[in-house]
Amino acid sequence: MLCSLISFELKNAFLKLFRSNSLVNFILNIPSEVEVKVRIYELIGADLLEYNPTSTQEVNLMYEWTRIVIADFLNANIDGTISTLHFSLNRSNYTGEVMVWTGTEDQGFSRQMGQWISDSYPHSQQAIFNDVHKRDKHNDYYLNFRKAFFIIGLNSSEPQSYFRDSRQVKGK
Repeated sequence: MLCSLISFELKNAFLKLFRSNSLVNFILNIPSEVEVKVRIYELIGADLLEYNPTSTQEVNLMYEWTRIVIADFLNANIDGTISTLHFSLNRSNYTGEVMVWTGTEDQGFSRQMGQWISDSYPHSQQAIFNDVHKRDKHNDYYLNFRKAFFIIGLNSSEPQSYFRDSRQVKGK
């Protein structure tokens, strides 16, 4: 009993530390990890500077957390010390097939964002699942769905049958 209590307390203490922004900042300020921050800044710095949600529906938790993690880079941009990269992607010119997956309980990647990405590609379809970001409720279904998409293509009968499956909330 005492061992279980100590184990429980240690686990709780670890989780509190893990959720601490100061711990995350310490880890991400180790020299090799600064490279990670640079890459994050390069990829989404411009988006973060323009990100200003006006309602709770527009809040993107990944952006909220990332703004804290790379705050020093964002402040350096505001001060004029560094600039951000702007990517001009013309998704409408992409001729390949795209399948966008969204979980209804995903707090980092909204259903609306998934729809926007899906709509921006001419040959795409959005799969929406009653699940979280990592989608772990129906592992075999997800695996077979992905296999069908990658092996025989989006518009073939097998992947389309997965879109009609009861585990699928809605497809585009």
